[in-house]
Amino acid sequence: MLHFFKFLTIFTDLVKICRMRKLYLNYVLVFFALLATAFQACNKRIDGIDNNVVVETPYTLYYADTAGALYNTNDGISINRILFPADGYASRAVCTSGDDILWVKHDLHLSSNNGTNYNTANYLLTANGSGSNYFNINDSSLNQTLILNSLDEGRVYITTDGNANLTYGSNPTYVLGMGLAYSEQNGNALTWVVDTFYDNNLNVNNAGVVSTNIGITSLTELTNNTIVAYDANHNRIFSKSSKTNPWIEQVQVAANALPTPNGFTLAHFNNLLVAVDYKYRNGGYYSSDLGQNWTKFNGLPPNINLYYAASPLNQVLLVGTDSMGVYKLGTDNVTFASANIGLETSTSVYSMVGKVVVYKNEGITMQYIYMATSQGLYRSQDLGQSWIRMQTGNMVSCY
Repeated sequence: MLHFFKFLTIFTDLVKICRMRKLYLNYVLVFFALLATAFQACNKRIDGIDNNVVVETPYTLYYADTAGALYNTNDGISINRILFPADGYASRAVCTSGDDILWVKHDLHLSSNNGTNYNTANYLLTANGSGSNYFNINDSSLNQTLILNSLDEGRVYITTDGNANLTYGSNPTYVLGMGLAYSEQNGNALTWVVDTFYDNNLNVNNAGVVSTNIGITSLTELTNNTIVAYDANHNRIFSKSSKTNPWIEQVQVAANALPTPNGFTLAHFNNLLVAVDYKYRNGGYYSSDLGQNWTKFNGLPPNINLYYAASPLNQVLLVGTDSMGVYKLGTDNVTFASANIGLETSTSVYSMVGKVVVYKNEGITMQYIYMATSQGLYRSQDLGQSWIRMQTGNMVSCY
């Protein structure tokens, strides 16, 4: 409004000058009419926000469907590009590292040119810098939690089948990893390394080989940058506090351990560790000591698979279910309630992510949460309390 008054003052002064100097006032009026139109356009309000045309900090959302197509958008409404057309192979997970897009189907696919081309990337770095070793991604890993881009460590982690070879010179040496590989070069092919950095108590024999089979299926990184990994097949939990520290097994207290059999995937709410069962309907649990002791959440629907848990923007904990929509953690931090306003009935929720946009004018910030569901792509502007469908389809991944 202040700018508008300044505009009127300038306009009045100019009219006086025109009268004094007998200039063509009509031309001046046309000029200011155009200026006023531009002024109004610069202050067009969208969702109640005066965005001053330019967004200071935009976001890009990637999402994929069961038909194998990958899309990106900057607002959830307009699809910028179909980054990959449907090929019949469903998405398992998608993330970014640096300028690269990492997309997991059966294999890991990587694009360094914003989705124009993709190349298979699950090849290990060899010790002598030549040759290649292909590794498989763990088939038991279900969703976004099979891959983790750790900004703190400068690494991308991915779950593997554990049966990966390391090559030393001309004599290959077989090393059974713990079911993880990492890359410090944004996940590009021939940059992946089998993770064998274990604590001495991790059942490692004299040859440096893990003596018990470990197959990590899920990863999460707490707010304090501790990374936690879970082996659902053997109900084992591991953590590491930094890149320079080894993985340590967090032995569960039998009386408060996660039930078996299970298909838990990990999540976190700040520094609270969370596990939800997507396969055997065991419900959702939380731990404040890195998984040594677990307590069951209240309020989640019983006898239902919980496909995904996430804490978008570190402000709310949400759990996506099989056909019962999404549940939101209450202020007591132990009890969930349904948050399905705006969702279609029988909606299954597979993935969630938070996005932030900052507008230049007045420094206004908007926070969005997106969900990939069986009924389409949904967006919330109130931290998951209510939802608006942005795109239809059977969406399974978003990042």
